[in-house]
Amino acid sequence: MPNRKYQGKEREGSEFIYVDLLPEMRRPRQFNVNILLIVLIAVILSWLVIYMPLSGRQERLDEVLEERNDLRNERAMIDGIISTYRLDADRITFMENIERAKALQSTYTQYKEDMENAVLEIDHNADIIDFRYDHANNEVVFRVTMGRRIHFPNLEMEIYELLYVASINYPEPTSPEGSTRYTTTITVEVDPDA
Repeated sequence: MPNRKYQGKEREGSEFIYVDLLPEMRRPRQFNVNILLIVLIAVILSWLVIYMPLSGRQERLDEVLEERNDLRNERAMIDGIISTYRLDADRITFMENIERAKALQSTYTQYKEDMENAVLEIDHNADIIDFRYDHANNEVVFRVTMGRRIHFPNLEMEIYELLYVASINYPEPTSPEGSTRYTTTITVEVDPDA
């Protein structure tokens, strides 16, 4: 209310004094709408910048923690079984080594059979004298004897048709004196993951 009635001590009558209690300012509605818009934009931007990446990482963290908890429980269960049945951990490790050795043995057998089949496909009278599989270098090394020198390039093409063969190297085939057969040592680099 802008107007107030004031009566002073010095004067007997009353006078009206006009006091402007409402200075000029913006309308309150416009001020509140701007603030609300700024707050709304700040909330949306903070959701996009903070919450979205954080929620994805939080989900990944929850998955990892759940998997870790499952593995921990499984480990506790296995330790309980080992202690209950009084199993020797060295024997378990030894059995795992045997399983790994069996896998390598089956790989060796497969390579040997495939190489023998490739050699016999080219020359039925061929002989494989020595066969070795070097697991550290992923190489199959074998010495082969065939009746004709021309069979060796054909053998190379036949071996290349195997899916796991990466490269083949062999020196020029030689024939010992007094023999009609040719011999060379073939090195085949294999890719066990193929």
